[in-house]
Amino acid sequence: MNDLKPVEVFQQTKVLLQEKGWLKHYLSNDHSFCIMGALNQVMTGTYSYPFELINHEKNPVVALLAKAVPEDFTEVSTLRELQTLPNINRITSYNNNGNTRQEDIFSVLDKAIELATIEG
Repeated sequence: MNDLKPVEVFQQTKVLLQEKGWLKHYLSNDHSFCIMGALNQVMTGTYSYPFELINHEKNPVVALLAKAVPEDFTEVSTLRELQTLPNINRITSYNNNGNTRQEDIFSVLDKAIELATIEG
């Protein structure tokens, strides 16, 4: 992982999505990113998930982003692979939800920036 502070990770993730575009259901299509693909790109230099997903799940940046998803959003994936990854599940489920728009993703990133500023 790079030496960026969480607030910087979220700021750069937002800029990346603004510049490259946002999508659903894929980490990236080599042109656009979902929110996790953009976050991965900023944190690791590649949009792919790290080999050890459980370590990624425990990353404080990922936990803060999950916390920024609106509290009233309760629809999470039932995929077995995501059941042990509640933060990643919450983020990806929100990203891929049929009602989620790009503006909603930017709002989540703004909230994450706010949380990261408060929590240091």
